[in-house]
This record gives sequence, C-alpha cells and structure tokens, in this order.
Amino acid sequence: MQFYSKEGLVEGYKKDNVDTIITMAFIVDGMTLLELGITQQATVSPDSGVDQGKVYHWLWEQGNEIILRESFNYGTKVTITASDVKNGNIVTYFENLKKENI
Repeated sequence: MQFYSKEGLVEGYKKDNVDTIITMAFIVDGMTLLELGITQQATVSPDSGVDQGKVYHWLWEQGNEIILRESFNYGTKVTITASDVKNGNIVTYFENLKKENI
C-alpha cells in the first residue's frame, strides 16, 4: 500500500489494483476501517463523472463522506460499479452497495 493522505484520525492508502478494481484503504488507529473500491469500468463510463486521472482523489473524498455519515463495522469493503455512480456522485443507497468483510 502507498500512503495517500491523512485527515484527523483517518489515513488513506492506495492499494494495488485487483480484478480491475481501484481501491483505497481507510485506516484508523492502525486498523482498516473501510476499503472503498471502484471498478475500472465505472471510471471509463461517460456518465460516471469519475476521472481516471483523479480516481484516488475521488475515492478519498467519497470514503471520508461514507465514514462520516454511514454506520458500518471495521473491516468493510465496498465496491462501486458503473451503475452506482453518476456525475461523480454515488447514487446507490449505501445499504444497497456491494459490501463484504475484509
């Protein structure tokens, strides 16, 4: 993992791409709170509004928003697909996003 940014107690790390998913890990107190990923297909979709060149910035912003407003357990992995994002915004309710335990 490669360090990306830190805000308060949250540190963001770029993860190696796996299965065409671009992922950022959000670490709090040395533990993975959230892994947020977006499919490469979503980043090339004209409607998504997620620029491939700024995908980690987008993941950082969206991940911090999720951490602030949603309730979930440490070690949650969320994957955003092309149908979940439009004009740079996640349009699928958090409860309906693809999630798994890390």
